[in-house]
Amino acid sequence: LGRTAWSVTWPILVVLAGAWLLSGWGRARRGAGRDPDFSRLSVFNSVRLTSRATALRRVGLTAVFGKLRLDLTGAQLDPAGARVSATSIFGHIDVIVPEGWAVEVRGLPIAGAWDDTVSRRGLGPHSPRLDVHVLLVIGGVEVKHKPRWG
Repeated sequence: LGRTAWSVTWPILVVLAGAWLLSGWGRARRGAGRDPDFSRLSVFNSVRLTSRATALRRVGLTAVFGKLRLDLTGAQLDPAGARVSATSIFGHIDVIVPEGWAVEVRGLPIAGAWDDTVSRRGLGPHSPRLDVHVLLVIGGVEVKHKPRWG
């Protein structure tokens, strides 16, 4: 059993090390700026992002043994809607959205979970639409509004 476990574990470790190197040695990037399509990776670190996009379309977030926090309260969605793909492997991702957005969260939790506490009050057929697709492996994703306090 030891030899079999190692034959599965070492390729995973090599991939994780390569992803860490590609992410800039775990360097935190602070903003997504106005880019309508972007992706960020957090490996063994914490990354805070703020988007100010005027027509956000696609976001890819991956947290591997790390934490990502994406604040979309200053962004506007593309008229056709937007999609956030969130992959968390032993990590955590927070997606903060403004009130008034129609948000749908779906995906595959493998020993992980997501939490969607977004208010659905006052939504109509013309509300901006954000789809959040998650893949969780012993990780978590939380989609929420910014707290009203502090």
